Amino acid sequence: SGKKFIFFCAGGLRSALATQAVQNMGLTPVAHIAGGFAAWKEAGGAVVAKEKK
Repeated sequence: SGKKFIFFCAGGLRSALATQAVQNMGLTPVAHIAGGFAAWKEAGGAVVAKEKK
């Protein structure tokens, strides 16, 4: 289908486990962001701030 699934969580552990689980179920290609959302932000990844109500 041309899709790639990328998992992330706050610190990287849960997304690593989720990635392994779906790979074991046959879903490919999959990846996760090592270090989680914190690492993504630190690396300068794009982040959209939630609007305050």
